[in-house]
Amino acid sequence: MTPWLNYHHLLYFWTVVREGGVTKAAEALRLDAPNLLKLGVVDGVVKEPLGGAQEDPAATGSAIRKTLRDSLADLSKASPEKLIAMRYAKFRAMGVFSE
Repeated sequence: MTPWLNYHHLLYFWTVVREGGVTKAAEALRLDAPNLLKLGVVDGVVKEPLGGAQEDPAATGSAIRKTLRDSLADLSKASPEKLIAMRYAKFRAMGVFSE
């Protein structure tokens, strides 16, 4: 049986306490869109309307729809073998750092 908390959970909770809040902890752990993009964890970032997604849900939905359609159109051009190779390369590159 897997324990309820693992190392990553504990690291997150410790950082929340140390940094004084969830937002600061996310920043300290680099869990924001620009860093996740830079690290290759995400393939892109959907631009939010001014004031955040909650300010204009319809515009947010439209932006998400466009991003998904564009991404699926690009991916549909690749063969299944190419998609598998791209996915494998992406996950192999995660967590690899060089200075």
